[in-house]
Amino acid sequence: MPPVDPGHDVATAALSTLGPHDGVTLLSEGMSSAAYRGSVAGTSYVIRVGKNDGRRPQPRYEAEARLLDDLADRGVPVARARTCLIDRVLCSIAPELPGHPVQPEDWTPTLLDDLGKSLRIVHQTDPALAVQREVLARFHLARIWPFDGSSLTDHPIAARWPERVATIASQAEAILDAGAAPATVVHTDLHWDHLLVTDGRLTGILDFGDAFAGPAAWDDACLRYYHGPAVADLGDEPARLLGIAFALYKLAKTPERDDVVDRVDSML
Repeated sequence: MPPVDPGHDVATAALSTLGPHDGVTLLSEGMSSAAYRGSVAGTSYVIRVGKNDGRRPQPRYEAEARLLDDLADRGVPVARARTCLIDRVLCSIAPELPGHPVQPEDWTPTLLDDLGKSLRIVHQTDPALAVQREVLARFHLARIWPFDGSSLTDHPIAARWPERVATIASQAEAILDAGAAPATVVHTDLHWDHLLVTDGRLTGILDFGDAFAGPAAWDDACLRYYHGPAVADLGDEPARLLGIAFALYKLAKTPERDDVVDRVDSML
């Protein structure tokens, strides 16, 4: 017998607030929420259901919905979301955007231009609209060297690339200064599944749930890490410095993964 999925019933009830439908199916499951898909009157929706397990911060779907409204008004390809409470569980419902997750072969000058225009709008957003309003919010800057005050001798880089530790450690103050740059809204998680493409054009940026108020260069570092130098060359000094912090953050999370090690090596 398959395991019971309590979120399924909640997602079903949430979608019912829009009208009759034929049920929902599980799309993905994360640390703080699960995503489902269902259709109402021919329109496909994504329903995200927060997990009330008491161990993780609850998703801030209402704050995210306000941010998405602002970005959509200014031309960023995002889906406007509405929220509802089902059995004291917060849910987010948004139309499913067209397109497929970006692949390496999708990166053309046209797509780069589309993404650049959208991120410029994101990075001109009032930081008061960020879902996570503090620069050192949750698991990003607050939990990585040098922002957490830790020593690189205790970091996985000391075992992986000991010859680089001294050079990187010497840049700690400059990295801290880059992290203290004037804040804007930063997406923070621009990996493959969060960028949708249709016929070579950017048709969706997904999941602003971890958008925080912080330095725009963090997104440049994120793009370089996930998509390589053809997408973000880190020529800007703040982006280069925060790229170091981003790489060390990823290495500390999963030092055993070869794909992570390869991307970190290219960043450093």
